[in-house]
Formats: sequence, structure tokens, C-alpha cells
Amino acid sequence: MKLITQVVITFFLVTLGSSQKKSDEDSPYEFGFTIDGEQHRHEKKDEKGIIQGEFGFITADGIYHVTVYATDENGNFKILSMRNLRISACLFKNKN
Repeated sequence: MKLITQVVITFFLVTLGSSQKKSDEDSPYEFGFTIDGEQHRHEKKDEKGIIQGEFGFITADGIYHVTVYATDENGNFKILSMRNLRISACLFKNKN
């Protein structure tokens, strides 16, 4: 009887753990970061599962590339916009 009780409890805990993981994946979230003003990312997911975000980075030619993206209700990612902003002179000069 004790073994059956342990098996039932273990099964219950495993089932509970797997359902908890699924609900965590469905939960809204938001995060973001900036690194020395040279790159950034921000993303959020709402209650409906729609994700919106953007990321950006500087390339050696002094251009800050920014991409804005989102998902539709089916989870398919789409690029909404891309911008290229000159923020400084070229970081590497041609030595010819």
C-alpha cells in the first residue's frame, strides 16, 4: 500500500510540474537591456501570447541598425520595421 501511495504522489507531482511549465510559457513577460549604448533589446509578451519587441546594434561603419518585430495570433514572427541611423563616423578606417 505504501508503494502505491508513493507512485500516486510521484505521478501527481510530475503531472503538476509539467502543467506548471506549460502555464509559465503562456505567462506574460517583459525584459530589456542596453549595453554601453552600442546595442539594445526590449521584448514583451501579453496575455494573448502576442510578442512585440525590438533590437539594435552598431556596426563598424557607425550605423545603428534597429529592427522592430512582433508575432501574430498564431505565433508567426514578422518584421514591422528596420531603421539604419548614422550615429558616428566609421569606426575602422581603410588603410589603403
